[in-house]
Amino acid sequence: AYPGTVSAGAPSYPGAPTAGAPGYASAPPVGYGAAPRRDINTNTVWIWLLVALPLVGVLSLFAFDWGSFMRESVYNDLYSESLAGPSMAGTLLTVVSSVLSLVLAAATVLFAFLDWRQLRARGIERPFHWAWSFFVLAIGSGLVYIIGRSVIVRRHTGKGLAPLWAAIGVTVVTWI
Repeated sequence: AYPGTVSAGAPSYPGAPTAGAPGYASAPPVGYGAAPRRDINTNTVWIWLLVALPLVGVLSLFAFDWGSFMRESVYNDLYSESLAGPSMAGTLLTVVSSVLSLVLAAATVLFAFLDWRQLRARGIERPFHWAWSFFVLAIGSGLVYIIGRSVIVRRHTGKGLAPLWAAIGVTVVTWI
């Protein structure tokens, strides 16, 4: 049986729809609420900085002296004792990459907060919460906030998917 219909011989109960009566007459109409407000500008500088942030990590690869690192690594492996510690270049690379990843994670959370605050000031009710950006600590990317923000902004304004598509492009570029 389908909602709103009564099968022949089905027991009757108070408030049960009768045959031929439309079912769920008191249910609200399907939709997300009010019509989208297209007059709200959804582009903030913060979302675009958040989208571009992974490129900073990629650019740092070009600032490192990989030739010296490789020479020192090979030299240490060939001419040092087997119990020798890690090379200075390897230690420096580890420290710099750890500090850079923490700075980028902090910038991700900060940019998400500033974007969330800006969207609220522009009139978007209950934008995607900035606390979701803490997923950067687990997955190393701000994509969770960018995806959620894009869905909510699109629901409220009917636009705002450009940062999502740009983030997908930046992610592909950083993987390559």
